[in-house]
Amino acid sequence: MTAPFIPNFDDAAESGRKLAIICSKGNLDMAYPGLILGNAALVEGIEVHLFFTFWGSDMINTKT
Repeated sequence: MTAPFIPNFDDAAESGRKLAIICSKGNLDMAYPGLILGNAALVEGIEVHLFFTFWGSDMINTKT
């Protein structure tokens, strides 16, 4: 029996790892998970992209 594949995260910045997070709802409860996950990935050296859908853009737009 072979050992399961265990990824090596020591060279995360050089491996070209990327994370895409889709923010699809505009309320604060749905904003935190994407922002926290994105921040944690950045700390680990992973390239992060946040995509805001039409309704998700309510998180980043100020209302007048």
